[in-house]
Amino acid sequence: MVRLPLFQSQENIFGEVSIEPSHGKKVEHTGVKIELLGQIELYFDRGNFYDFTSLVRELDVPGEIYEKKTYPFEFSTVEMPYESYNGVNVRLRYVLKLTISRNYVSNIVEHRAFWFATILHFQQLTTALRWKLELRIACILSLNTAKASTISRMLSLVKYTFS
Repeated sequence: MVRLPLFQSQENIFGEVSIEPSHGKKVEHTGVKIELLGQIELYFDRGNFYDFTSLVRELDVPGEIYEKKTYPFEFSTVEMPYESYNGVNVRLRYVLKLTISRNYVSNIVEHRAFWFATILHFQQLTTALRWKLELRIACILSLNTAKASTISRMLSLVKYTFS
């Protein structure tokens, strides 16, 4: 089981990226950027992701890094059109992708996945459940204490109300 951070629509996604070269070495780069990507992977096309959302923030201009350097980033009020999903035939995911671009050697790329879900507010959910529960209890109490003719009228009223 993998634990992922959970976000909702219109939330700010922010954090820090720290880059620390090995002791005594430097990292030459042509830029550092972070991307927020929404991707779909299909069962019949495993390993190939199709991007449906892409936001980019440039963190650093070309240069060299000699010691630990930290870059703050923020994606404000991100609109995510779909919820994250991991099924048999398709996987929909959101990732933060850090890229350190370099000239003569391969780029350094890191991915960090996160989960996006639409969460119902608990208060809205409990109000609806409470109303149904109170209505059912009231009907049961009325049916248990009333006469047979009242029971048949109550049943027809309940059927009419719920249909």
